[in-house]
Amino acid sequence: MFARRSPHAAPASSFAAPASPSNTLAPGGKTQLRVAHVAPSLGVGGLERMLVDFARRCDPARFDQRIIAIGANGPIGAELAALGRPVDALEKPPGFRPSTIFALARLLRREKVDVVHTHNAAGLFYGAPAARLAGVRRVLHTRHGVEPISRKGMIALRGAALLVDRIVCVSRDNAALAAKEGFPVSKLVTLLNGVDVERFCDNGPSPHPKALVVARLSPEKDVATLVRAVALLRSRGVAVDLSVVGDGPCRADLEALVRQLGLSGDVLFLGQRQDVRCHLAQAAVFVLPSLTEGISLTLLEAMASGLPVVAAAVGGNVEVVADEETGFLVPPGDATAMADAIAHILGDPIAARAMGALGRARAVSHFNLDRTISAYEAQYAA
Repeated sequence: MFARRSPHAAPASSFAAPASPSNTLAPGGKTQLRVAHVAPSLGVGGLERMLVDFARRCDPARFDQRIIAIGANGPIGAELAALGRPVDALEKPPGFRPSTIFALARLLRREKVDVVHTHNAAGLFYGAPAARLAGVRRVLHTRHGVEPISRKGMIALRGAALLVDRIVCVSRDNAALAAKEGFPVSKLVTLLNGVDVERFCDNGPSPHPKALVVARLSPEKDVATLVRAVALLRSRGVAVDLSVVGDGPCRADLEALVRQLGLSGDVLFLGQRQDVRCHLAQAAVFVLPSLTEGISLTLLEAMASGLPVVAAAVGGNVEVVADEETGFLVPPGDATAMADAIAHILGDPIAARAMGALGRARAVSHFNLDRTISAYEAQYAA
């Protein structure tokens, strides 16, 4: 129930009397706020990558950040600790655990947290009531995407949402869905995810016919449709190789599908990688076949690299991709449409390079990380 702490974290103590305010004057006379991010876990994914962006880019003179995982620590936790951010993992076992709320409240009170920023369903469910028990002055929640939630779970989340000051949605589609699900409209605000464009070289598409997907290998990412699209292309005599960066519960089934379709020499599973930028530089087209999506960071990174993209027309993808300008939007689960779009890009290198250039320009103008971070900082300080 109690936290496994990084070397930067303070020793444990019990839930006690209300803590005094933690905000102190930082150099230059500005008030520094202590912000705690509460996330489901610290594995590898878009939400977790955003935590790294917060750690790197929020103004350290104004915000003292720490990270708390409701569940397990993981690779992102180690990366955050290396950046000097205190990391706690409550290691909650499966199932509903009310004691986790009280453990988290003790931790927030002990650390004299001013602002709690919860992420996704587990973060909201445990983090919002814990923050109010601990007397935290401001609570912010971000919905990073669409999660499968039971009817009973949705009722609980709507109740927890009453305890937060703002619910941040990462796309307009996400905000519309939140309103439809019964979350208080007066608390909804849309802040588009951003990407650090300068970290990605504008290489444009490679002359080699290589498609790339970077995603967690889980059912909602629907990489199987992309594999079938590659099989269709091969049956038409279109030369294409596929690199799959990522891991997850569907990997074994996907590898079996590749063998079944006779694509063992054409599809390469690379697992989790730290060198994603290198793989983007070697690709001719980036493909995101997801069945549901918020604002995909991997899609933004591909555009920042000057790659044309093919994405399923779901969720935030429709807001990221300018159809037939920066790439193509195709119906979800439609391997034929996906194969047609990939073939179009591979068959017209001049148009592909123009799409990639427009995609990078769009990433710079519409999805700039500094703008995203500044908007969150304004929410913290409100």
